Amino acid sequence: MFYPARMKEVSIVVHDDWVDELVKNLHESEMVEITDMYKSEKDVKEILMPGEAKSEAGECAALGLRIGRITGILNEEKHEGFLKKLFFPVKTEKYRVKVRGVKEIIDDAKKVLEDIETKVLNANEALEKNKEKIDELIVTEQQVSLLESLDFDLDFIAESEYVTVKAGVTEDIVELKNRLKGKCAALFSASVNEKNEKHAVLIVFYKDEEIDSRKVFTEFDLKLKGRPGKVLGEIKKEKEKLKEENRGIISLLKELNNNYGEELLILDDELDIERNRKEVTARFGKTESTSVIIGWTPAKNEKGLTMLVEGVTNGYAYCSFAWPKKPEKVPVYMDNPRWVKPFEALTEMFAPPKYDEVDPTMIIAPIFVLFFGFMLGDAVYGAIILMMGLLLLRGAGRISPEMKNSSILLSAVGASTIFFGILQGGYLGDVPARFFGVEPECLVSGLKDPITILMIALIIGLMHINLGLVLAAHQNYIKKDYSSIIQDQVSWWVLQPSFAVIILHFLGWCSFPLTVVYFAGMGLLFGLALLIMRKKGLFFFDFTGFIGNWLSYARLLALGLATAGIAMTVNIIAQMGPKLYSRINLPLSLIIIIIGALLGVYGLKKKKGIKSLVIKAACVFLLTVGLSVVIKMPVLFALIVGGTIFIVGHTFNLGIQALGSFVHSLRLQYVEFFGQFYSGGGKKFKPFKTDRKYTMVEG
Repeated sequence: MFYPARMKEVSIVVHDDWVDELVKNLHESEMVEITDMYKSEKDVKEILMPGEAKSEAGECAALGLRIGRITGILNEEKHEGFLKKLFFPVKTEKYRVKVRGVKEIIDDAKKVLEDIETKVLNANEALEKNKEKIDELIVTEQQVSLLESLDFDLDFIAESEYVTVKAGVTEDIVELKNRLKGKCAALFSASVNEKNEKHAVLIVFYKDEEIDSRKVFTEFDLKLKGRPGKVLGEIKKEKEKLKEENRGIISLLKELNNNYGEELLILDDELDIERNRKEVTARFGKTESTSVIIGWTPAKNEKGLTMLVEGVTNGYAYCSFAWPKKPEKVPVYMDNPRWVKPFEALTEMFAPPKYDEVDPTMIIAPIFVLFFGFMLGDAVYGAIILMMGLLLLRGAGRISPEMKNSSILLSAVGASTIFFGILQGGYLGDVPARFFGVEPECLVSGLKDPITILMIALIIGLMHINLGLVLAAHQNYIKKDYSSIIQDQVSWWVLQPSFAVIILHFLGWCSFPLTVVYFAGMGLLFGLALLIMRKKGLFFFDFTGFIGNWLSYARLLALGLATAGIAMTVNIIAQMGPKLYSRINLPLSLIIIIIGALLGVYGLKKKKGIKSLVIKAACVFLLTVGLSVVIKMPVLFALIVGGTIFIVGHTFNLGIQALGSFVHSLRLQYVEFFGQFYSGGGKKFKPFKTDRKYTMVEG
């Protein structure tokens, strides 16, 4: 719980007749991390021969690559929207399978590949070639359409014995004519847009003339016959023909996927699992008729693992366990309660704990959640975050364990933010008071009483830092490092109250009896002496560093003030927005409408995406604002302008402040708290386990 799970080194000696069955069961049980015998510190090189991967491993790997390639073509990923993937993903049910032997799996894979591999690869190759041809035709079509206004036979673009004919476009026709003046036999041009910014150009010049048209002329390398209008028609027909071919190919691939897709996905899973099982034997040690497996397992698995090994091998195996002698070599399994599991990622972002080190996850989980809520401190923002967390839990959280953990963490900080928002009276800043004249009840407000919040933050900081010192003392006690307890932890427990009494007394903030002040002075000298014994001349930096860490908790107030202050500013601006109505006259409103209309036309040309959505939203906003002035509807203007400022402002504030609360809450854990006792750097426990993406074993 407060330490990683106790681990034991396991050694298994098994008769070769039972190796495959044992490996299969160890793989499914996920109880053992198998280590490479010859990378372990056991002195066995002179006793045991190195193990080898099974002969089927290479075949499974090769077939798996071929199957993976086919499934990749048949199940080409459909591009779904980011929000849809998060909140409304399509859950794929896993196929139920029976356990099969590796020979049967390999034979089935070969048969399926024999049936469809050539068909799929040929179809995919034809599809890709057609797509390339279509892309080339699109480029050619664009070039020919630019030359259409010149209306000449494209076969003229060539090089003869005396002259060269080139065609292309220029964005500076005057400069091009100046460069070619006196050097070309003929030059024909025609504008290709309404603003006359771009011109199609046909140039005829003698072969012995050197023409410098760089930067002002883009040449088209066309090998076509016929006039542009006719050629464009032929290109269109060719494109339609290729697209029709592609539709037929895609239809064939869909049919093959319907007939073989399920079997291919099952084989993909099975081949990958069997490859892992056949390769792991290379980590074993070998005698003439036995294999030796070395690994790690949580101590709580000892009985279950022993029963599994003896039951699977019918007694033809020996299993022994030993406590680790070198903690730094032991893999770390973070054995936390279920409710803490989602927060393990926070610890791992810093570093997993060492085997003999406190696992701080259970401690930082509630503290992180409370700090986040304290910093954000707005009930409505918290409700939005909580709702997003619950939607994520019902969406991607049903499919991905990582997303499930993220959604639980998001929901927890959302609930915390609601709680602290109610305590501090934060509801989208000061919306209740400003817009409805209702002053919500609150325990304390950061904007009205920041000194109280600062005092609470500093008290929390002292408690948090001292909790870190307690954990450090506990770790030193376990290691029997009593001198570190006295010099690194006791010194601070003496210094803190002593320094507080002296400062409060001499600044006149609080009066203490002289005896208390005297003992405080002695305590201060004693604590400093302990620091000097440990840090020598650097003790002063430790002292100032401790004060800096403590004052760092003032960020609990700072972030809360930033959230409330920006929210209040957004409300003020939103309230002022409708007053712009009287300042917008008819000509200005017409300009706004024209700009909105142009944005709308531009937005319709853009493909779907965030940029297109933003442009269209801006178009609707400008059109509505302009029209509300033209038709003299100040209420509509107020709703649109004030509402937009309100929504955009609070969305921005929620995003930036939530990010700040996350980062600064983590910082208080990683720097101020972990700095007292935690270094991390452990190696995570990675059990030998199956990774079934598409299948699940029946029963």
